Amino acid sequence: MASLGLIGIVVLAFIIFVVYFIFKILQFIIQAINLYKKILESQEAIQELLQGISEITENYESAHLLFDSSLIKKCPDCKEMIKLEAKICRYCQHKFPNE
Repeated sequence: MASLGLIGIVVLAFIIFVVYFIFKILQFIIQAINLYKKILESQEAIQELLQGISEITENYESAHLLFDSSLIKKCPDCKEMIKLEAKICRYCQHKFPNE
């Protein structure tokens, strides 16, 4: 009779261990799901950021195409494009002669 009580306690302890182990596995699965959600949110944010950069780049390129090249000149020293009426290059301080 005493051995039956001991077996019952061992079985009960085993059941408690199994339930605890299942609980820990479920906690791990929930943490993995939450991490996956954060990764997806980060990917969406990165895609939005890249889309914004793409739009800015397109706007910059189209603005360059619209820029009238007859209003600019190239500095002979640093080769940067500057306004035609500039008397001093803003990049290298080259002085242009009065034209």
